[in-house]
Amino acid sequence: MQSHYATHCAPNALELERAFKQLYDPSCLRDDDLFVFPYPQWKGRLAVSNYDAILSGFDVGVFMQSVPRLRSYSVVDLPSCPDLQRFLYNYELGRRFPFSLVDFLCKKLARWTSVARAQAFAAIAIDRIALISKSTPPCVQFCWIETICNAWPTAARFQGTGPCFLQGSRCGCDSLEHYSLCPVVWRCLERRLGFHTQSASIFRLLGVSDCTDAEVPFLVTHLFAIRRTVDTGRYGHFSLTSLRMDSFLWNWHKVAAAHCSALRKLYRKRQFGAVS
Repeated sequence: MQSHYATHCAPNALELERAFKQLYDPSCLRDDDLFVFPYPQWKGRLAVSNYDAILSGFDVGVFMQSVPRLRSYSVVDLPSCPDLQRFLYNYELGRRFPFSLVDFLCKKLARWTSVARAQAFAAIAIDRIALISKSTPPCVQFCWIETICNAWPTAARFQGTGPCFLQGSRCGCDSLEHYSLCPVVWRCLERRLGFHTQSASIFRLLGVSDCTDAEVPFLVTHLFAIRRTVDTGRYGHFSLTSLRMDSFLWNWHKVAAAHCSALRKLYRKRQFGAVS
């Protein structure tokens, strides 16, 4: 089994941060949707007459001449040039609504804890972006992003109900919060890698609480393994009564390690559960 994302080259820390920004501000739109703004004061599609108001605070003509890639354009080209519209849109969005990765992470993590703790976890997450990007494959990195954004397609995410796809309804419900605490998840981590299970939490799986830098790659890879196992169960690709869930979870660790030499080396150095 191979992940679709695992075949791509691992992005560096800046590319991972760029992925966060794309989730935060919708600047990557189709040409015909460039001016559908997500903010209340910018509702609706911009008309040509709105440019002066939106771009107030600087001289558009002078600005265009100061940017080498825009010198071949003139102000009269603005309404009919998608490339120029996109550039000015991104510039103005950043000017009026500057992106803060700390604020973004804090807002997302505060879903599961207090604002004060979320701020502390956000700072740790930023410090560990570089570590995660250089020691795990893209499939693991983007699962980490999806988890922070609560983007798993669970029943709870869509205001529904459903059983846990790891152990059935007797264990818990189909929700990210449950899967981060599910006993079968942590038993596998303890058995395969020798991790203690006393401080089981979603923040530990994200690598921002109760873990060292050396443990982070294994924890976020386990997060990916949980996600892929749950997805497989959701689409009916295995029977809960006939499969050893521990082996199925561990197989996704092998998939991740197979596509990242740095992660593979970390498993080989660890005393428990070396990936062969």
